[in-house]
Amino acid sequence: MWSLAPNAKGLGRHCEVVISAQRLANPQWTPLCDAAPEWMRLGFALFDALRELVHVFEVFPSVAYGQLEGDLTATMQLNYAHFQRGPKDMLDAALGAFVVREFLAG
Repeated sequence: MWSLAPNAKGLGRHCEVVISAQRLANPQWTPLCDAAPEWMRLGFALFDALRELVHVFEVFPSVAYGQLEGDLTATMQLNYAHFQRGPKDMLDAALGAFVVREFLAG
């Protein structure tokens, strides 16, 4: 779980600050663990538990959508049968898997 470094200014994690500074996307700023909702704390704990594995990637969907925009060679097929109405979390997860696959493939 992340917490603010003693000399840090602002609340963005380094990766979020870099994405914003490079104008790759306008990321959602991750709150500090104490201020985060329970579902985010669960995600922080999961990411921390998997941190030691070699192949753990964090994907920013807003950046991925922007990077893939207009790329006619980047295609994936989705079966929406088990997608639920509401937030696009399932679509973001599918995109994240696609982006990691493409990244590992070079």
